[in-house]
Amino acid sequence: MMRVNGKRLPATTQQAVVEHIAAVEKDSEVSAACQVDRRTVAKLRLSLEYWGQCYPPPSVRLGRPPLLQQAQLEALQLYLDGRPGAYLEEMQQCLYNDYDVECSLSTVWRALEKLHYSRKLATKRAIEQSEPL
Repeated sequence: MMRVNGKRLPATTQQAVVEHIAAVEKDSEVSAACQVDRRTVAKLRLSLEYWGQCYPPPSVRLGRPPLLQQAQLEALQLYLDGRPGAYLEEMQQCLYNDYDVECSLSTVWRALEKLHYSRKLATKRAIEQSEPL
């Protein structure tokens, strides 16, 4: 028996199981014919009855939708490429001017974290030490 935890069946094996299920065979017969676990066949049968496909459809993301869309995050990143030392208020104003998005400073901060920015700035001494000898 082929048993892989947490993985979907290969397309050919999945199609073979569906054909055997459509032929109204028992789970043990389908399991023996397709070399898959009997519990996998039972789960696929239930999914076919419930959703009409072998696996459940992708679920909807729960919770509050993000205020800043992907295009706005990219614009914020472009703004920071030009002005790496910009203040949060300036970034907030940029988003308002370009996209008419009123967001709080904490929203801008979370967007920066999502873009993998940190508060650390390179000091003059560190920049001088980084030069090759």
